[in-house]
Formats: sequence, structure tokens, C-alpha cells
Amino acid sequence: MRLQTKLIIAMAVLVLATTAMAGLMSFFSIEATVMPSELGRMLSQSRRMATQLEDYVAAARADMTAMRSVAAVDGLVRAHRAGGVDGRTGLSGQTWRDILTETFRAHVAAKPAFYQLRFIGAENDGRELVRVEHTPTAAEVRVVPEQELQTKGNRPYFRQTLAAPGGNIVVSAVELNEEHGKIEKPLVPIIRLSTPVHAESGEAFGILIVNVDLRPIFDSLRAEAEGGLFLVDGLGNYLIHPDRSREFGGELGTNFNHRTEMAEVSSWSIAQKGVVGEYSGSARVAAAAVPLRLAGGPALTLINTAPRSQLLAPAASVQRSSVIAALIGVVTAFVVAALVAHTLTAPLARITRAVEDYTPGTGLGPLEDGTGEIAVLTRAFRHMAADVKEKTEALKRETEERLKAAELSYAEQQKLSEQLRQAQKMEAIGQLAGGIAHDFNNILTVIIGYADLAREKQSADAEAWAQVGRAGERAAALTRQLLAFSRRQIIAPKTLSLNESIAEMAKMLKRLIGEDVALLSRLTLDPWLVSADPSQVEQVVMNLAVNARDAMPSGGKLTIETANMVLDEEYARTRPGVTPGEYFMLAISDTGIGMDAETQRRLFEPFFTTKGRGRGTGLGLATVYGIVKQNKGHIAAYSEIGKGSTFKIYWPRTTGSVARRTGVIVMDDQPSGTETILLVEDEDQLRDFAADVLRSRGYTVIEAVDGVDALEKAKTVPKFHALVTDVVMPRLGGSELAEQLSARIAGLKVLFTSGYTANAIVHHGVLVEGVNFLAKPYTPAELLKKVRDILGPPGPKGA
Repeated sequence: MRLQTKLIIAMAVLVLATTAMAGLMSFFSIEATVMPSELGRMLSQSRRMATQLEDYVAAARADMTAMRSVAAVDGLVRAHRAGGVDGRTGLSGQTWRDILTETFRAHVAAKPAFYQLRFIGAENDGRELVRVEHTPTAAEVRVVPEQELQTKGNRPYFRQTLAAPGGNIVVSAVELNEEHGKIEKPLVPIIRLSTPVHAESGEAFGILIVNVDLRPIFDSLRAEAEGGLFLVDGLGNYLIHPDRSREFGGELGTNFNHRTEMAEVSSWSIAQKGVVGEYSGSARVAAAAVPLRLAGGPALTLINTAPRSQLLAPAASVQRSSVIAALIGVVTAFVVAALVAHTLTAPLARITRAVEDYTPGTGLGPLEDGTGEIAVLTRAFRHMAADVKEKTEALKRETEERLKAAELSYAEQQKLSEQLRQAQKMEAIGQLAGGIAHDFNNILTVIIGYADLAREKQSADAEAWAQVGRAGERAAALTRQLLAFSRRQIIAPKTLSLNESIAEMAKMLKRLIGEDVALLSRLTLDPWLVSADPSQVEQVVMNLAVNARDAMPSGGKLTIETANMVLDEEYARTRPGVTPGEYFMLAISDTGIGMDAETQRRLFEPFFTTKGRGRGTGLGLATVYGIVKQNKGHIAAYSEIGKGSTFKIYWPRTTGSVARRTGVIVMDDQPSGTETILLVEDEDQLRDFAADVLRSRGYTVIEAVDGVDALEKAKTVPKFHALVTDVVMPRLGGSELAEQLSARIAGLKVLFTSGYTANAIVHHGVLVEGVNFLAKPYTPAELLKKVRDILGPPGPKGA
């Protein structure tokens, strides 16, 4: 055989072998990178889908918890026990049933997931009292007539729920809905959430139960799945299967089971966050399995599968490119070999060594361009290496992008992070607002005080000074709102029934909202008590009522509703700052224009308002937010454009008896005295003003600029009767000063003044018992009255 022929054959074999090796190495290198990434992505997607399914049922559980507190349920129970008429309200059982039916209708209409909502009594073999349901197509809501109501006393879920402790939510397994003892067609997968209803005597009266339609969430999960999606129960029955005919085999008699058909996957030890791996089916298959529980009920497993070939499709693409490149290389080798057969073997040896040293992704090493045939081979090999390198880098970028996507947090974690950031933002704004209000209160005390003094002198400018005083009082009102938002307002909480407070405000609210807005009240008949400052409660209701009125420029309905609520751990888990427990809920709803998402996000920020210029300070809802948080409560807002808004406030439940308001004691204005007073204030203008006021009524005043200065002045004064001191001062604060002077002078009277709360004299914003306090800004009359109050009635002159 001629050398030329040998060279042609040798070149073709060399190029073919080298290209095939490069392609094979690239394929396995890419596979080693892609498979872990794809398995991680599958697990992340499966967790997200499991979370969606859990959240879907958890929302129904929260609604069921709230449903037990509906007033119509208790009213219907009382009427039934009393023989047909509710002794507490005078309403008949039928009236309460009609009210409950309308309440059920509204819930089912608003909740597509509610397939059936029922109230079943224990008597008459468990006969349904009220039943509202979606039609099988969920196109409309239907109230079931009296003659179609069924008895459920023989159903296991009815007996189990009736025997459960009060407040419990009983969760059924996932099963197909039955009507009159037969499985409904078309098939409707459901899960039942039920809770017992007890009479006031504690006797079991019946149950509330909702059938949650799982079709929407199942269809959503099927649409999201990229491969085969399976959902199996604890017995191995399929609830979701790519072949719909294999679903619910245990109920339909077909008995398809995950434990036998996917034995490898069923044998995996599934951790809390899921597991991922491969198993042998008709072909090699990758699978991710994630455990989940629906509303604390049945344990299920979600399995997401995809053929290995599907996951390695990018690697297969590179492999095909390598084969094509190999074919091109072989053809090129034959042509080039024929042209260079007559040349020396040295250039061929150099080319051979360069190709043998080639590794995927790095390109060729240094290679002489040469001339003629050597140049052709060099360009061909460089083109092949560049093509492989480009595809490898593209696949690497895609892999990195998918890894980043797999590392994203679940939707619930993102929501909680956003809520936490908003809470931190509100806390920072509150600290800033509290500091501003403190300094501004000192200035306002001087402005308002001197305006009052000038007006008393009845000068020619008395009216002008009156205007200055009124402007100062408006500014003082703004600082009080800032203090309420920042939770630095000093409060005097009492044990209250919010139902009584709302009833007392009814006439004032009707005047406030106008004649074109109807005021409706739906107050629970057995309200829990709360601990709150009555004036703050009025602030909350008035601010929310004003906002509701402004949202209904053409009139509408303002509804005030109360209920006893138990917020469980499931509710608190997705709401930072909420502690599970018993709360009294106050809800204020309007039928106004509603709010968009951006407005709801900034709703409680101070100075944020959607009203026109000059129509609002933007502090109303900020004040409400601060008051609720200071009272360890929780506030939530719900709104849709064109459908109105609802604000729900949850006050922590307290025990004790309701505090009754006492009459107002009329005191003589601006009483005088002859006692000696040590006045301590670090603001010069404010100290001068207070000293002038006290001296004008006969008091002897010793002034000090701070606590240290006051201690020095006290050493030189033979006797003084009262200490009037600011709380927050440099060097030595008012609380420490009072403690040191009280140790020296028995029976020393102390009056603290401040523009906001300080832990020295309050605890969580509540004034410490026995502490005398005067809030800034104050008027001359308020200062004189407070001083006289702590000193007692004036004695003989000169005493």
C-alpha cells in the first residue's frame, strides 16, 4: 500500500477517534454537571408545589376557625335549646337560620374552594340544618331547600367531630365526594374540615363542616408539572396520577397502588424536606418525593418524575454536535490527507501531538499555522474545538441559571421576609417620629403657655394670641398622633367591653359619617373583655370611620362587627409579630372605592395619604397602627378596587370586671400657693415659662438646668416642698434625681413632666402606679392645677 494511501487512512482514523473521544468526554463531563443540578431543581419545584397544596387547605382551616365565632351559630343554638325563640335577642330560630344561610352563601360565593358548607345538628339522626353548596361545575352557589336536607348521623366524620373537644378542627382524608351514599359524577376530590358546636351548657349540639374542592389546586399542580406528577396517601392510593383513570383506585374498586407500581420510590426514607433520586421503570427515571400534611390532617407524599433522557437533553445535543463535527472531520481528513501525502511526516506528527493533548473546554494548544495542507488541518481542528467549547460554555451558563433558580426561597418565605422588612421600616420610622415629637413638645409648651398668659392679660392683641394658642394646640395634636404611632404615648388602660364602647359612640359616629352612609352593627352577644385606654379605643374607631367615610363619596354602608377569635399557630406562622391565643376582633368595613396593592403596602406609614392636598395629615392610620401595637394587638387590612375595604383589629383577651367611668370633678382654675418648688428643666425657654407661671401665683421657684445642677441647688435651700422635673435630661435624669432627693427629704412631692414615655416612670407605655405625671405640651392652668393637686389644699399664708 502506498504511503499516500496509508496517510489518508491514518488521518481519517485519527480524526475520527480523536473527535469521538472528545465528544464522549464532553458528554460525560456535562452529564456529571447537569444531573445534580436537574435533581435539585426537581426537588425545589416539588417543595414549592407541596407548599401550594398545603396553603390552599390551610386557608380553609383559618376560615373554618373564624366561622365558629359567627353570631348566628350561637343564636341558632340558643333558640333551638329554648324551644324556638332566642331568650337573649328575642329572635326566632328560623330568623337565625336565615341569617346563617346568608352568611354561608356569602362565604361560599367568595371562596371557590368551598364546595359545600353545612351546619348539622345532633338531633334527628344528625339532620342538616343549613347547607349551601356550589353546583358541580362551580358556576353558581345554591342554597339547598329544606326538603332536600339529609341526615348524616351514621357518617364516621359526624360522630368523630361531635365527640371532639370544643375549638378543635377535625380534618378528614382526601376522598371523593358522595351524595346520598353514592360517589358523585363527575368525580369531585375533597377534604372535609369540621368543628364541633356546643351549647352554653357544654352539651354537644352539632358540627360545622366544609367540603373543600381540591379540583382547582390539583389542576394547577398538573399544569405546573414538567414530567409525571403523583400524589399518594398513606395507603399508597393515587390522588393525582398522569393517567386519570388510576386515581382514587381504592374508592373506585380498581386498586392501583403506589407501593407495588413504584416500589423503589415507596421504599425511600423521605426526610422532612423531601428526597431525590433515580429508579428503574420502563426507562431510567429521576424522581423527587416531598412529604406534606393538609391542615394538620392526612399525611401525603408528592412525587415529581422525569425521564433521565429528558433531563440530559442538553448533553445529548452536545453529543449530536460532536458526531456531526466528527463526520465533518473525517471528510476533511480524507481531502487533506490526499493533498499532504507527499509532504514530510514531521508536520503531521506535530498536529497529532496537539490533538492528543486536547481536552474538552480548553481549546487546542499552540499549533503552527504552516502552509498548504498544515494550514487547512489547523483551521479545521480549531473550528471543531471552538464549537465544542462554545456549546460547553452555553450549557454551563444554563446550568448556573437553573442552580440559582433552585436556590430561591419558597413563596411563603419571600412573603414573610417582605412583612419583616416592612415591620422593621415601621419601627425605624416610629423611633424617628417619637424623637421629633419629644423635642417639638418642649417648644409647643412654651408657645401655648405664653399665648395663654398673653390672652389672660387682655391686651389689644388678645385675639392674635388666641390664634397662636389654637395653632399650637393643633400642632400638639399632631405630636400626640406621632407619639401614638411610635408607641411612646403614656396610656391608662382599663378593663373594657368594646361592645359597650362602640354603643356609646354610635350617635357621634352617625353625625360624623353623614346621612348618605348607613351605619350597621353586628356585635357578638357574649364579648370577651380587653385591657385598653378608652380614649385610644375612641381614636381607633373614629380614625377608621373617617377613612371609611372618605372612601364612599357617593354614600354606602359602614359596618362594625365584633367577634371572639382564637388565632392558632397556623395563622401566626405567616404573620410576623402575631402571638397565638385568644383575641377580641373588631372589624370595620366599608363599600367604598377600595385600595390597590401599593397603597395597602404603605397603608400605615406616617404622612402617607391618598387624599388631596390639605385634606389629611396622613397620620390617621399610623396612629391606629401605633395604638394597636402598643396594646400588643394585631391589625390587618383587606381591600379590593371597587369593592371596599375591611380593617380587622385583634385585641388580646383579658379577665376581670369592666371599669366604669367616674364623673368629672370640677376644680378651681389656676389655684395659687406659697410653697417653695425646685423646678428642673434642661430647655431654657420652657424652664423660664414654667417659673413665670408658678411665680405669678405666689410660689417660690428655684430653677435648675439638669439633675446635677438640682442636687447642688438643693444643698443651699433650707426647705422646699415639691420637685417639678423633666424626665429625660443630660448628665442625670429626672427619675434618678427624684430618687436621690426623696432619700434626703421625707415626704417630698414629685411631679414628672415629659413629651413621651421613658422606662423610668412607665412600663410599656403604661404609667407606673403612684407616679404624678404631666404630659407636654401643657398650659399654665394645667401646670398650676397639677402642682396644687400634689401639694394638697393650700395652708395659711406664710406656712
